[in-house]
Amino acid sequence: MAKWTSNNSTTSPGFMDVWSVPAKHCSLHKVADYLPLESNKASKIQRLERFLKNPGIVVKVIYMEIVKVMLEKWNSRSLDIAMDRTDWKIFNLLLAYNNRVLPFTFRRATEEQMGWRLLKHAGNSDFDEQKELLDSIRPILPKKCHISLLGDGEFKSVELMRYALTNGWDFNPGQSKNIWMKYPSGRWEQLQSLKVSEGSPCYYQCVMTKEHDFGPVNVMAYWDGEDKEVRYAATSRHACKSTLNWGKRRSWIDATFKDLGSRGYPPCVST
Repeated sequence: MAKWTSNNSTTSPGFMDVWSVPAKHCSLHKVADYLPLESNKASKIQRLERFLKNPGIVVKVIYMEIVKVMLEKWNSRSLDIAMDRTDWKIFNLLLAYNNRVLPFTFRRATEEQMGWRLLKHAGNSDFDEQKELLDSIRPILPKKCHISLLGDGEFKSVELMRYALTNGWDFNPGQSKNIWMKYPSGRWEQLQSLKVSEGSPCYYQCVMTKEHDFGPVNVMAYWDGEDKEVRYAATSRHACKSTLNWGKRRSWIDATFKDLGSRGYPPCVST
């Protein structure tokens, strides 16, 4: 029990987690219906409340062990990290898998590190904050996996793309329409001037961006049918349909938040 709890806890840490799965909800009233105990519902709810208030249960430790085992058994040759900031001013790093995402967390030596940060300011996170969080999870990433970063326009900085390249990672951040790119011929063009229509994305290989003269990098422009606007992305992968679909895995964040909201968790919106 010491591995999962602090000091003298006598409550099983899996007590609520196991039975919230079949309940598909975090409401104690619904979880109580699935507890295999010979007592009435009120008693079951009281037991759940005592469990949640138990100071001996260290939720972070439990969660870290789950993620640690998951990464140790990761059998894919690639691992996608989705970057996001919520309307709670929380900056997250999330593991993208099977149409959903899972937050990172782990323990290093005697220090606990979580794959999220509460920003002390309004607005976007900056590169220093992004790098700090990425550095914190890097030691636990599977050594033989190819790592990729996915993000929206908040994560478009040249510094972040250079950071990914330095670590041998792929990247696919969104870009703003006012970015300029330079073709191999030397001609410059602004992204917003690209002719993009629904069902006809544009792909550009080996271009340079005007900001810091960064590149070569590949660029994609496509119509977002949901938001009814053109989206842009810079990527280290070959710009093509399969790369475009891969980059859209970041949208799994919204699907995950929607699932959590439907199961009683506080509403959270990706920004």
